[in-house]
Amino acid sequence: MNRRIASSVAVLVFVCAPVQAQWLKVPQANIPRTPDGKPNLSAPAPRLPNGKPDLSGIWEPNSKYVRDLAADLKLEDVPFQPTMLRIACLRACLRPS
Repeated sequence: MNRRIASSVAVLVFVCAPVQAQWLKVPQANIPRTPDGKPNLSAPAPRLPNGKPDLSGIWEPNSKYVRDLAADLKLEDVPFQPTMLRIACLRACLRPS
């Protein structure tokens, strides 16, 4: 019984350990900042040694557009193929308001 509890605790510790590695709130030192300490979003992108922009880092997409790229468009403004237009219209009519 004690061995089962100990192994369960060990599994729980090892499963939860990666959660500590997600340091989203720790500011990175190489981000250009304004005098008040906020990131300077108008600063030029950092460059790699070969001159190309360095786009590595933390990217968090807007989840609204991950599910639907045309989320802010009207149905008639989305460039659908004819078959898909009929399916989209059918789904839009069945969607609850």
